[in-house]
Amino acid sequence: MHHEHSTYQKERLEQENDKIEEEKYQEAEAWADKMEAEELDDEFNELEKDPLKDPDNIAWMEEQMKKAKEQYGEDFGEDISEDFE
Repeated sequence: MHHEHSTYQKERLEQENDKIEEEKYQEAEAWADKMEAEELDDEFNELEKDPLKDPDNIAWMEEQMKKAKEQYGEDFGEDISEDFE
């Protein structure tokens, strides 16, 4: 009887340990999936941003052009191609 009880206790402990290990593994997998999703979101958001269409960048460039035209003349920048391809 003592041997059966001991065997049962051993099996129960092994099952609990397996359950704990499985939970740790699932938590690690969930964390890794979350980090990967965040990284993909960040990469996608970076690709979506076009600095040439950013209102802050446009305002800054217009201010720079205004200053340059005051300093170098009204035709400053007229010969610059805006085709960046």
